[in-house]
Amino acid sequence: MVLSVGEVQTVAATVTAQNCEDCRIELDADPELFEIVSGRHALELGSGSFERTVEWRLRTKAPAEDAILGAKAMARGSIQQAFLFVRIHPSLGIEG
Repeated sequence: MVLSVGEVQTVAATVTAQNCEDCRIELDADPELFEIVSGRHALELGSGSFERTVEWRLRTKAPAEDAILGAKAMARGSIQQAFLFVRIHPSLGIEG
């Protein structure tokens, strides 16, 4: 994903669980590069079998060539991770 500094983007992760206990999801975003505008850093999803989509709205704060956003779903010792590679360009301000 390619973004500019100050841009707001929604990122979503879908968790599909079967017979899981105490499932939760966490967003891994460098706080120097990303501000969470909406959504919680960590969210308890519960137990059982389900499919849930979690969304976060993020604002970019600083340029980066190789930033990584991660989402980590966990349940009783099991971990599933997903990663999104992000390049953040400086803002394209108009001077004049």
